[in-house]
Amino acid sequence: MDNLNYVRNDFIDFLKLNNVGSTIIVTLLGTKIVELTEIIFKNILKPLLHFDYDGDGKSDLHDIKHIEITLFNTKLNVGSFLVKIIELAIVLIGIYIVSKLF
Repeated sequence: MDNLNYVRNDFIDFLKLNNVGSTIIVTLLGTKIVELTEIIFKNILKPLLHFDYDGDGKSDLHDIKHIEITLFNTKLNVGSFLVKIIELAIVLIGIYIVSKLF
């Protein structure tokens, strides 16, 4: 029984010394922040990205998504990459603005 108590106490000391509780809390908070960011992006920012400058009723971003270039007889879909870069830039600008408010 003493050996079991030693192992239990040693395990509890391990958890305390390595801040496992804090790590769990930070991980849970990080997960919720990611979910909040995704909701904001999908419901607020992404609809703003679907602009239609040429008036054809289709999002111009959709046209960008299908840009392809051919390099050494290989088609590269650079449009999807460009759309993700634009989305990332908007999120980073939003994070910058929020960080300046607080």
